[in-house]
Amino acid sequence: MERRAQQLLSLLSEDEIAEIRIGIELSERRSLCALFEQLVEGESESVENPQLFSLVFGRKWSKKEDYLLRNELRLLSERCYELIARRENRRDLEREPGRHNLMLLRGLLNRQAFKVFENLYGKFREDALNRLDYGTVRRLNEVWFDYMVRYREITPAGMQETRELLLENLDHLKRTYRNDISENQHRRVVVEQNLLVMGQETELTEIGLDLDFSNHDIELARFHDAISRAHASRGEERIAHARQGFEEIRPVADKLPAKALFGYAILASVLYAEFFYEEAESTFNEGLAFARQHSLDPPPEMLFNYAGTLMRRESYQNVLDLLDEYHAEFEARPKLRFRSECFRCFCHIFLGDSVKAFEAIPPDLGQRAESEHNYFRFIYLILPYMNDDPEGALREVRNFIVYFNRNKEKLQFPQEKRMATLYRAFYSTIYNEVDEEKQRKELKKIQKDVQEFVESEQEYRDYLYVRWLLGEIDRRVKGE
Repeated sequence: MERRAQQLLSLLSEDEIAEIRIGIELSERRSLCALFEQLVEGESESVENPQLFSLVFGRKWSKKEDYLLRNELRLLSERCYELIARRENRRDLEREPGRHNLMLLRGLLNRQAFKVFENLYGKFREDALNRLDYGTVRRLNEVWFDYMVRYREITPAGMQETRELLLENLDHLKRTYRNDISENQHRRVVVEQNLLVMGQETELTEIGLDLDFSNHDIELARFHDAISRAHASRGEERIAHARQGFEEIRPVADKLPAKALFGYAILASVLYAEFFYEEAESTFNEGLAFARQHSLDPPPEMLFNYAGTLMRRESYQNVLDLLDEYHAEFEARPKLRFRSECFRCFCHIFLGDSVKAFEAIPPDLGQRAESEHNYFRFIYLILPYMNDDPEGALREVRNFIVYFNRNKEKLQFPQEKRMATLYRAFYSTIYNEVDEEKQRKELKKIQKDVQEFVESEQEYRDYLYVRWLLGEIDRRVKGE
């Protein structure tokens, strides 16, 4: 009786058999060890299942327990499959230096070995270009893109560099496509010519560019087109495109669960960005339930936008719970770590706990990127106000403005000085203007100035220190 595991073992060399044996012995699964030895060393070809069961388990076979033997045979087959695949993978890595380099680069990035990663990327990219291996260049660039998006500070120069990288990859994608199509055409031509020699009629391949995509407008492509339009749109149009993208991926959600989860994330994030906070929260919850159903880890960016939605819904304790639950995921991504730190600080601020807000400020501000350093400096402006310390509030804001003045030649975000001056105007007004009507009039002017700042610098619309200042001004204008 020949079994699948037996067939696979017969294909293996002596050193491969030895490798399988070591792995099984290390597993300390006695029944699997016994089965392996019987199939390798015994006369198992002529042994029926009842006898083999007795040799493996040391007791008499029964139909009720036959599944135990079948399970061990399945496990042994899987070990053989894994070894065969592992050996072929090793040969591929030896034959294809580009694949080895790509795996190494991914591994270094996942371990956040940034200096080694940066040094090797340039070398590997140059090697691939010299081999005209455009597919590998494109994949190496994708790893670099991942690095830039996940770990490097977001600056205008960085975004421009990222765009140029993607344009370069578009060229490599086209080169790879052109080459692969031409190889496919060549093989078809060879087969067709053989058919003609054999006296068979056949349709002949047209040689050259193939730009016919009429039968290839698949769901995934339509999904990507829709979410691209969503990113390029605003308002209701943006939401409509995000919904369309989600509807394109929904029918194949069980086949492409990771993409479907991305569809949930895009739709919910667009609703969040367009101020539909209640629907955004509902969509995020549906997406997270889908992720649990399919045993997927939600993307950290999705979790961050969910936290932002909860902030807008003023569910501050829920935000703190979310930050605690996914602390490791945020810590592994420097950009999201910073943003989660900001959320944590402001949750405590909005909950009125200045002590916990202060404790949540990271201690290494001097080593942080300018954007992060400045964000927490604004938090330092708020804490004295919360503690009813006028002198401290004015001192902090004065020192912050001095920082901008001293470093104005090398600042990446000089516009943030404008917000610091608006904080100074706010504190000067509430602490120095005793006439309530004049104070209210001046606060309305500051409120207008903050709104104009946000209109001119759209990316600051959701900055929590901007929202806090507008909220405090509004509260005082209303006399609350």
